[in-house]
Amino acid sequence: MDKPKDKLVHLQIEFNELGKTIGNNRFEFTTYCGVTVRTRISILKQWNEVPQPEIEELWLNIKVLKVCNQQWRSYKSKLVKFMDKRIDPLEKYPYLDKDMWNDFVKQKSKPEFKEIRVKATASVMMNKNPPRLGPQGYRGMRPRWEKEMDSSVLTKAHRISSERARDYIFARLKRDSSGALIVTPDMEPLMDNIVH
Repeated sequence: MDKPKDKLVHLQIEFNELGKTIGNNRFEFTTYCGVTVRTRISILKQWNEVPQPEIEELWLNIKVLKVCNQQWRSYKSKLVKFMDKRIDPLEKYPYLDKDMWNDFVKQKSKPEFKEIRVKATASVMMNKNPPRLGPQGYRGMRPRWEKEMDSSVLTKAHRISSERARDYIFARLKRDSSGALIVTPDMEPLMDNIVH
């Protein structure tokens, strides 16, 4: 019997910037999506015949999982920082079980985790042009970028015709104290190639 909630319990699902599943559990996520469709969407000849409210419910179900995954990972990262600083997180997170916290510290103190963390840190350090989006992400920044496109203060980044390429560049530009976009030396050649 299909039980969609059982399919993803305790699994970490990763998504790339395009919303596609990546990582070891991508197949389990696909299975979850399949089970969810089978249990929530009636059998019809064509997908375009599925009523819009059902599609929206399905989409919300999947998007909520994505957001939950991101928040869960962020929370665990914060807890690791508490651990590194030897701060008890129970004051900030009173719902956190003390025994679970102790188990978490033991798990994250193991050499295997430290090795993974060193590799991840090295990988992050190799990224010379990380996105500077904050918690709002691309979707939250697009309205600001579009407003700037309509203003008189335009840079050559604003002349990029491809929305995807423009988003990539805007996400990696710095801002000065007035909030104006600054093209970093690392981004200049890339932006020149895209503009021309």
